[in-house]
Amino acid sequence: FELRQVTLNEAVDMPAAYRRAIELAGAGLWSPALQEFQRARQELGGRSLALSVEEQYGLIAAHARITSERAKQPQTDSGIRILLLLIDGQWQTALQQLRDTPAITGKVAAALQRYPYFVQPRAIAAVKVSNTEEAVVWGALLEMYQNGYRAAREGLAQRQQETAQRLAILQELDVLPLTARVTALFGEVSPWNGNLEVWDLPPGSLPPGETWYEVEVMALQTAEDWQLEPIAELGRRSPKAVWRGLGLDNNGALAATTVDADGFARGALLQARSLQVDGAGRVRVLATGSRDLLDSGTPLAAYSNSLAFNTANERVGAFSLPEPIRRQMADALYRDLQALGDVSLSREAFADQFQRWNLSQTDANGDGRPDWLLEIDRLKIDVGDRPYPAIAVFDGTGTLLYSDLRPENQTSRRWVTLLAGNRALVREGDRYRIQPILP
Repeated sequence: FELRQVTLNEAVDMPAAYRRAIELAGAGLWSPALQEFQRARQELGGRSLALSVEEQYGLIAAHARITSERAKQPQTDSGIRILLLLIDGQWQTALQQLRDTPAITGKVAAALQRYPYFVQPRAIAAVKVSNTEEAVVWGALLEMYQNGYRAAREGLAQRQQETAQRLAILQELDVLPLTARVTALFGEVSPWNGNLEVWDLPPGSLPPGETWYEVEVMALQTAEDWQLEPIAELGRRSPKAVWRGLGLDNNGALAATTVDADGFARGALLQARSLQVDGAGRVRVLATGSRDLLDSGTPLAAYSNSLAFNTANERVGAFSLPEPIRRQMADALYRDLQALGDVSLSREAFADQFQRWNLSQTDANGDGRPDWLLEIDRLKIDVGDRPYPAIAVFDGTGTLLYSDLRPENQTSRRWVTLLAGNRALVREGDRYRIQPILP
C-alpha cells in the first residue's frame, strides 16, 4: 500500500461550489462541504476528476459521515447534543431545538462557554461562504453566553449584521437567571412625556385617563442588602432578562407613595410598561398611572414589592410588651416632650396612650439584638410646626436610643418608612435616600 497525503488545496478550473466545499471543509464543516462538493460534481456532469480532487471528496465524505453520526447519537447532556449539531453544521436544527426547549439554555450556554473553539470558526465560515442566517445568530449567541447581550449586540452592529429579528432571538434566548437575585426595586417617580421609542421594550398603548411616569431606580434589594450602586450585570443582560430579573414579568405593579405634612402616607398604584438599561446597569422604568398623582405636589417614591417594606403584620402593639419595658419607653418619650414645653397629657395618660400604638421590631444599631421603632404622626403627638412623621427608637430593654423630637435631631432628613433589611427610607429635600435607621 502507498500512503498519500490528502490536502485541501484548491484545484484549478473548478466550479464555485467546489471552492465553497474546500473552504467549508477547512473550517471543519464537513457535512455542508460534502453537499457543496456533490453540487460541484453535478455541475461538472460526467467530467472525470483529477485523483487529488477525488481524494479530497473521499476525505470530506469520511469526515462528514463521522460528524453526522455523532450528531445523531443520543446525549444525556442537552448542551453537548446541541454542540454536536453545530459541529455538523446543522445550524437551523440546533437553533430550533433551543428555541423549542428554553429549559436547556443553561446547559447549551455552558457547552458554548467551555468549547467556543468548536463553534466560532465554523460559524464564521458558514456566514462567509453561504451567508447562513442561523450561523449569524449562533455567532451572536456564542458572544452573548460568554460576554452578555450588550456585547453580542455591539458585535452584530460592528459586523453590520444587526437586525430586529436577530436581536429578538437573542432576547428570547437570554433566559439564564440573574446572578444577583433581586427581590425589590425602589425609585423616584416623575412625569414623562418623551418619545416612546427610546424605551427598550414595547410599552403598549396608554390606558384612558392615565399618563406616563418614569421611575428612576435608585436601589435594588438583593439577598445580601439594598444595593445603592448600579449592578453591573444588568448592563450586560438583555432588556427582557432584566425585566424578568426585576420580577416585572410576573407582577408589574409599582406602589407609588408620598408622605403628607402630618406624616401620613398617601399612595397609588402604577403599572410598569417598559424599561431602559444602560451599560453600567442603571435602570429606568416606564409606568402608567392616574393623572391625579401629579396633583400631590410632593416627591413620589415607587417600589415593586411591598414585602420589602414594613407591613402591618411585622408590627406589634405596645400593650403586648412587658409592662416595665413599656413604662420605660413611655417615660423616656414623655421626658423628651417635656423638654419641648408643656405637655397636655399627664404622664399616666400618656403611658395609657402609648400602649395603644404599634411598634416595629428591627435591628437599628446593627448589634444583632432586637430594637423597637415607633413611627409618630401628628395624631399621636402634635408638637407644632415640624416635619412628620418622626421616629423614636428603643433598645430591647426600653432605653430610648434616638428620637426625632429632640431639637438637636431635627435635621433636613425626613423619615418616610422602615424597609426590610434594617434600612430606612428617608427624604432630604426633593430626593429620597435609603440609609441606616439611626442617622
